[in-house]
Amino acid sequence: MNPLTLGLVLQLQLAVSPPSSRVTPVLAFPDPTLDDTAAYQGYQTRFFKDFAGNTVQIYVDNRSGRVVHLLADAENESIGLTVRGPHGRPVTVDWGSGQAVVSGSSRSRTLTYDLTADAPNISVGWFLLGSMRVERDFQYAGAHKTPFGSPRSVLPEMDRLLAALTRLDASTRTQHLSYLNAATASVVRSRLQPSLAAGPRGAAWVARIVQPSLDGRDTLALELRVDSRRVTAQSTGDSITFTARTGTTVPFAVTIHTT
Repeated sequence: MNPLTLGLVLQLQLAVSPPSSRVTPVLAFPDPTLDDTAAYQGYQTRFFKDFAGNTVQIYVDNRSGRVVHLLADAENESIGLTVRGPHGRPVTVDWGSGQAVVSGSSRSRTLTYDLTADAPNISVGWFLLGSMRVERDFQYAGAHKTPFGSPRSVLPEMDRLLAALTRLDASTRTQHLSYLNAATASVVRSRLQPSLAAGPRGAAWVARIVQPSLDGRDTLALELRVDSRRVTAQSTGDSITFTARTGTTVPFAVTIHTT
């Protein structure tokens, strides 16, 4: 096989199956040998390097049931979710393994790791895919503690943007919408909330939550995966439910993806 052909074959393989590798945290705390674990009150965090060498922080706050992924890149992206047990109360969530799997290409980065919830039945919701600032304000407002299915909040500046678009004459509105790669204002509004699709995938059940950027050029995605032989799953509205077939814990895998 000549070098050109070999190069094309390798490019095709990479396009079909991006390279992946297992990584361990570069930092984790609290460290029981160094830290007063009681002072952290259910908070624990790990820092990984992703496929491109950027730092990804994952923290679990069992006081509120919030799990947040912070991507230390140029856009300061954030992906958050809330885990609750019976009666809507926060449930203890712990790491399912000591490693993560990272993969990617010149256009995307993906990180997968495992969690275990200490309850036989859990609900997961309040998926928020945006920026660190969006996650911070969401928590400051206490929205992550409200019941699943409550009205979703929209950033005030986004509401003002859409209101301003509707006041423009048709030709000016079309021009401004073109900057956002959208044909109508309703298309822009649809990008303000994540979409959720769920169902079986082989022996697994997967929920995929996708959030496009305002201009539709980039995408954040979150996947929650369970082994259907061990866990039953159901999607209801904007949240999902996992129930262990046996035992008292629910193991699930989390994948975060960004372009």
